[in-house]
Amino acid sequence: MDGAAFATDAGSWYLRGQRTQVAADAGAAAGVVWIPDPTAYSTNALEAVRRNGFPTASLVASFAAAEADPAAPALPWVEVTLTTNSTLEVAIRTEGETFFTSPVLDSVSITRRAEAQYIEPTPL
Repeated sequence: MDGAAFATDAGSWYLRGQRTQVAADAGAAAGVVWIPDPTAYSTNALEAVRRNGFPTASLVASFAAAEADPAAPALPWVEVTLTTNSTLEVAIRTEGETFFTSPVLDSVSITRRAEAQYIEPTPL
């Protein structure tokens, strides 16, 4: 395989990873303000991810459960987890396209995570 061909694919994976990180950051920031309501923080995080480049994203309970489920929705997946009583983690799993590496790679999985913490207002 030509080095330039691999570099082209690797560059597209890097760019896809950056875009995925931006969407994860937006999801965490949008959802954290809705803690402690799990429906509200999950829904708002998913909507922010969709508005930031992943309009077909699906909310899954966990990536492991989605991988094991043959009826799981197509990627991209969004996992929203309350890690502490004031911290929300949003993870996105998607695929990177294989242009020139498709003869040797079926797909490339890209996962990015973001965490946001809600800090209560301080009374003055």
